[in-house]
Amino acid sequence: AKKHPEIKAEIEAIEAVMLKLSESGKQNPGDKLFDKILEQINEEEAAESPVLGDYEEDNIIPLHPHHERQRRRYISLMAASVALFLLSSVSNVYFFNKWKSTEKDYTAMQKNMTSVAEQYKKASYQINSMSDELASYKGKDVKVVMLNPVKKGMEYKAVALWNPKMKSVELKIMNLPPAPAGKQYQLWAIDDSGKPVDAGMVSDMGSMESMKSVPSALKFAITLENAGGSPTPTMAAMVVIGDVEI
Repeated sequence: AKKHPEIKAEIEAIEAVMLKLSESGKQNPGDKLFDKILEQINEEEAAESPVLGDYEEDNIIPLHPHHERQRRRYISLMAASVALFLLSSVSNVYFFNKWKSTEKDYTAMQKNMTSVAEQYKKASYQINSMSDELASYKGKDVKVVMLNPVKKGMEYKAVALWNPKMKSVELKIMNLPPAPAGKQYQLWAIDDSGKPVDAGMVSDMGSMESMKSVPSALKFAITLENAGGSPTPTMAAMVVIGDVEI
């Protein structure tokens, strides 16, 4: 939580919800519950009292008022204690279940944060690796062409390094799904006349790869073709494209 503000904020939000739930669960036992408990205690006492026989009404000695008040107070306290015990038990079960649910949500959040951290680490490694490779071309007459996805929502990415003087092309696949069986990615250079020129088949999906010579180009694009390549690009199968900066 100290390292990640998002986790700290989530924990504080969970604590706030639990406090709010505890406040909303407070309630006093109603009169009906008190009367019911008192009646049950009286019935149990009557059942446990020994039968001493019949007495004349004149022989009955009334209980001292002070003792009667103590008895009623004792019964009232017992009834209140039982009611509070029942309410406490219900509350404990309720909040225990809430706590278990919150614990599961927190565990799921931790796993998600771990996954995000791993993805970030992997992406950072790829960016650093790519930066090192591009740095090796500094000082050379090289055009860096970023190839972006044709369809929105896709995260496809590739970069082409084209040297107009040397007519050489280096290609780096950043993020493309593996080609299906019987298919292969193919690089194209769109020249000044708008004609697509075959720049070679992609055989390495991870490292910088040397492609065919390209004398002129305004754009570079990659299509998914049948294995071995095609003399003309399948426009519907184009995945990425990028402009050459003039």
